[in-house]
Amino acid sequence: MGAITGRTDMKKQIQQAGMVSLMVTFVMMIVISLIVLGFSEATRRNTRESLDRQLSTQAYYAAETGINDARSKLRAGTPLLPTHATTCEGNGSFMKDSGLTATNGPVILDSHNTNVTYTCLLVTDKLQYIKEDTVNLQRPAVKVIHMSTAGALNFTWSPSDLTSSPSGCPGSVGSFTDSDSFIAGCKYGLLRLDLVPTGTAADVTSLAGATHTFYFQPTNLNNNTDGDYNSDNGGIVGANCSGTTCTVRLVNLSGTDFYARLAAVYSPLKSIVINGDPGSNMTFTGAGYQIDATGQAQDELRRIQVRIPLNGSGTIPQNALSSADGICKRFTVSTTPPADKASPDYNASPPLCDGSTP
Repeated sequence: MGAITGRTDMKKQIQQAGMVSLMVTFVMMIVISLIVLGFSEATRRNTRESLDRQLSTQAYYAAETGINDARSKLRAGTPLLPTHATTCEGNGSFMKDSGLTATNGPVILDSHNTNVTYTCLLVTDKLQYIKEDTVNLQRPAVKVIHMSTAGALNFTWSPSDLTSSPSGCPGSVGSFTDSDSFIAGCKYGLLRLDLVPTGTAADVTSLAGATHTFYFQPTNLNNNTDGDYNSDNGGIVGANCSGTTCTVRLVNLSGTDFYARLAAVYSPLKSIVINGDPGSNMTFTGAGYQIDATGQAQDELRRIQVRIPLNGSGTIPQNALSSADGICKRFTVSTTPPADKASPDYNASPPLCDGSTP
C-alpha cells in the first residue's frame, strides 16, 4: 500500500508540474504575441506617419502650384472670373492652362499620377481687411482704400517689441513729446494717418484742402472713444492699447474711396490692419488679390491663402517728390531785408553747390 501511495503522489506531482509548464508556455506565447503585435502596430503607425508626411508635402506643393498659376495669370493681365463663387462646392472657381475658367474638376499636375492635384482655386479682389506688415520710422506705407459701403474704419497695430506692455503708455490724450521721453514709458508707436479722397485734383491747394490727418496716440485708457473724420482732422486721437495691440475707430468718413498714408512716429509699427466694423460685411477693392488654393495628394489636403498686390498698387509713391541722390538747396540770408523783391541784393545768385559762381 505504501508503494502504491508513493507512486500516486508522484504521478500527481508530475501532472501538476505539466499543467504549470503548459500555463507558463501559454502566458509566454501571449506575451510574445502581444510584443510582436505592438512592434507591428508601431511599425505600421510609423510607416503611415511617414506616408502622411510625404503626401502632406505633395499636397502643399500642389496648393503652391495653384497659387503660382493664379499669380502668373494675374500678372499677365488675365481678367478675373465673372463669378462670385466663395467655395469650391458646385461651380467653384478653378484655373486651367487656358486661363481662368469655371469648372467642376480638379487640375491634374501629373498626367501619370492623378492623385496629386489642386482641387480648388479661388481668386478674389474683394478683401475683408487691408494689412501692412511693417511701417518703419523713415518709410511710410501708402494703401488704396475702396470701401464697399460707407462706414467706420478700424485700425489695429502692434509694437515692434511684442513683449511690451501698454501700462507705461499715457493715461490721457495729450500733446507731442520728445521721442526719448515717450519711448521710455511706452513702446507702442504712434500711428499717423493721412487720408486723401481719390479724384482730388492734383494741385497743391486741392490736395492740402482735401487731406485729413490724424495722429493715433497709444494710451492705456481702456475705452472705446472714436475718432471723427471731420472734427478730429489734424488732431490727436487716443488709441486703446491692451495686450499686444492698439485699436482705434474712425467714424463719419465722407466718401468710400481714399489713398491712405500710414506713418510711424516714435517707434516702428507691426501688422497694421484696416477693416470695417464687425458684422458690417465691408470689403475692400483696389488693395490686391487674395488667392485661396487647396492641394490634394490621395487623402491628404493642404490649403494655402496668400495676398498679392494689384499691378501697380505696390508702386504708389510715398512722397510727392523723391530723389535717388542728395538735393542741394541754395538759400540767401540777409540781416537787412531788401525794400522790395526787385532789389538787386534780393536777386543776387548765391554760389552753386560745388562752390562755383553761377
